[in-house]
Amino acid sequence: MGLLPRGRALWQHLPLRRVQGVAMVQAFREFVRRHVEELQPLEKSAALAWWEAATTGDADAYRRAAEVQIRIETLLADPDRFAFLRAQRDAGGPSDPEQCRLLEVLYLSYLGRQCSTELLAEIVELSTRLEQRFATFRAELDGVRLSQNETERVLVVSDSSDERRRVWEASKSVGPLIAADVRGLVRLRNRAARELGFDDYYAMSLALAEQSKDTVLRLFDDLERRTREPFEREKRCLDSELAKRFEIAPEDLRPWHYSDPFFQDVPEPPELRLDDIFRGRDLMHIATEFFAGIGLDVAGILARSDVCEREGKNQHAFCIDIDREGDVRTLLNRTPTVRFMSTLLHELGHGVYDLGIRRDLPYSLRSPAHIFATEGVAMLFGRMPYTASWLEGMRLVTDRGREDLGKALRSHQVRRQLVFSRWTQVMVRFESALYADPDGSLDDLWWELVERYQRLRRPPGRRGEDWATKVHIVSTPVYYHNYAIGELFASQLSRSMLEHLGPGRADGDEGRLVGQRRAGAFLADRVFACGATLSWPDYVVAATGKPLSADDFARQYA
Repeated sequence: MGLLPRGRALWQHLPLRRVQGVAMVQAFREFVRRHVEELQPLEKSAALAWWEAATTGDADAYRRAAEVQIRIETLLADPDRFAFLRAQRDAGGPSDPEQCRLLEVLYLSYLGRQCSTELLAEIVELSTRLEQRFATFRAELDGVRLSQNETERVLVVSDSSDERRRVWEASKSVGPLIAADVRGLVRLRNRAARELGFDDYYAMSLALAEQSKDTVLRLFDDLERRTREPFEREKRCLDSELAKRFEIAPEDLRPWHYSDPFFQDVPEPPELRLDDIFRGRDLMHIATEFFAGIGLDVAGILARSDVCEREGKNQHAFCIDIDREGDVRTLLNRTPTVRFMSTLLHELGHGVYDLGIRRDLPYSLRSPAHIFATEGVAMLFGRMPYTASWLEGMRLVTDRGREDLGKALRSHQVRRQLVFSRWTQVMVRFESALYADPDGSLDDLWWELVERYQRLRRPPGRRGEDWATKVHIVSTPVYYHNYAIGELFASQLSRSMLEHLGPGRADGDEGRLVGQRRAGAFLADRVFACGATLSWPDYVVAATGKPLSADDFARQYA
């Protein structure tokens, strides 16, 4: 439909509560057309600016990214547009299921911005500055700047407790520099949420993602109960191994004795030597060959990606869909390790999901069904290098000693999953409390949760605002619970896919997907193609045959 006199569209011209029948359908279609016409180029510009900022650390790129994001927030904050969507929703919405779902997605995206545009701009500008601080931060030790990869390498290979402590403390030195601003950002986000009638930003973020605090915490309580005993058993074994390695008593172990700054991963058993398998190999080629073997093409993603580590570049890994038209890329920092192989497959899992969404869907439905859905797919692929069947299927190891390798890898993977599960308990419960009271004693709260769920001992007298050193609190707030839920979905999806491939396959061994083109077809048809056309509960049932639960994850790992 064309524009009405004085540039007003049909959706603007008709009295909102009188838009009925054909006029209602036409008004909604016109609204969507104008929405996409204005939003799509802005989102592409923002994505390209963020990409440049992340790959270079350039301050001007961060500034431009923030400016475009403010324009996006301003567009979605338009009260007249939101009033139109609310009226359509109150009237029951379009009769067509896809259009009705589109209305709900648009309504939620506008709802979260219905506070003052000045406040939205303030939030974007502060969060952008903090993200830049994180991206360009390097731990410094004896005058030498250490990248995240270098920090993690020390925590993996060093046998010196003193060296490990100093590197761990250096990695946490960003906390005191930014903690006050992070608290300020949380207060701003809470102000925005309360303007919209929510208790705080945490509750609002869950609601906008079609989740609820009660539902999420019930799921995490169930997961905590199922993992508590097996985790504590594994933790005692791990502590015994580390105490022997560092020649100290188990009760003298501290956070720096573990192989990850947050104890979200575990050291590899010496007998596995998985890094030796990947040293000297072309990991990009391995990933390309694996995905091609199941019928999914990642060559184009990698051709557009940035994989080399350098000063100023973001030290984390991510996948980004630039335009929802096929320009999907990953940012990585390559090292010849099993951990990087896993990260590479993880990010490409996000990528094949993005590429697999039907291009004929409305623009606003051309995204994953839910955050945890794309995380679940990515995590499914990220598990592969830790399975003997995948290593053998990709011809990275021979079948000699495969049974022993399989048992060792299985044990290691169980330990990794349990440790990560307990770490997510810390993040979820800390973020919930952070938004409930950003002015509280967050140092003490952080270590109370770490000690309770991870069984790590707080270093005596430690006050370093360590909670502020986790980048996700700034860059992806109220997101971390989706990693754990993604693991649950990955196990559920794994079981469903292996059953689909035939009898005897549903044993939780994802590595058996190597070379199975039917696996790629299953993902393409039942997981990727529908985009965001279904609510997440309906999507999970359609993809896996049953509602989301911790059952398959518990059977696999707990």
